[in-house]
Amino acid sequence: METFDSLFFSRDVFPRGSITDYYHEVSYGQANIVGEVIDWYNAGWYSVYFDFEPLLEILDPVIDYSQFDGNGDGDVDAVTFIRAGNGKEDSGNPADIWSYAYVYPPHSGPGPFDGVYVSRWNTSPETQPLRDSLNPRNFTGVSILNKI
Repeated sequence: METFDSLFFSRDVFPRGSITDYYHEVSYGQANIVGEVIDWYNAGWYSVYFDFEPLLEILDPVIDYSQFDGNGDGDVDAVTFIRAGNGKEDSGNPADIWSYAYVYPPHSGPGPFDGVYVSRWNTSPETQPLRDSLNPRNFTGVSILNKI
């Protein structure tokens, strides 16, 4: 949990930066990304067709979604589900889930939760498989923390 918090919200910690570092740089210091990483939630076994959207309602008692409407427009600015394991986009394994995102029109989508809608969310894998440097088509059998 602490690692993902740092990858998202730290400033000047990692040589290649965090998400907050990225947005700070590309906005010329005008954007400051803040948020919260909650503890892992066990949603049970998931398959390539797993639907993450119902988790928004399940987690409503744990998350005050209204805290994450930074511009006050009635929509949560962003939600990211980090799921265990690799993404199919890296592994090619048909049992892994492709990372994807949903974007609904403003003031629609799941909710309202705590008075706001979750009109956009995405899912990303926790890890990515390492490739063999001599034969990049092959995996080494080792996975590392995914780049955000």
